[in-house]
Amino acid sequence: MLKAVRIISFFLAIICMGVIIYFSFSSKVEIPEFLSGKFKIGHCLAYVAFSFFLFICFSDVNPHRFFLWNILPMISSFLLASLFGYAIELCQPYFGRHFAFTDMFSDAVGAFAGTVMGFFCVLLLCTIERKRTSS
Repeated sequence: MLKAVRIISFFLAIICMGVIIYFSFSSKVEIPEFLSGKFKIGHCLAYVAFSFFLFICFSDVNPHRFFLWNILPMISSFLLASLFGYAIELCQPYFGRHFAFTDMFSDAVGAFAGTVMGFFCVLLLCTIERKRTSS
């Protein structure tokens, strides 16, 4: 994959981390109910973006060995995003927030969805590249 795309996705993943940390530890931020309600949509969306950019940063667009070279990036982006969510939940009680298993679950679901979305985006790019080179 182009080096510029990897660098941009790395910086976007860092920005996502900063936004997640800010909203996770700040008690002064007013979050709309539909994002912080019982369905935990905000958690899910934040970790979708974070794991998507992580996967794009780690992935490899090689048309001949696409699946083999992208198994480790899939696992690592999912685990890194999920472990980051777990660490955030462990640290929140020290900042006046509470630990919630539902938050961890929605973080993991978002991390999985973002990784799968990233996988299919890179697969699409790989397919386009394969067709372009075979023509």
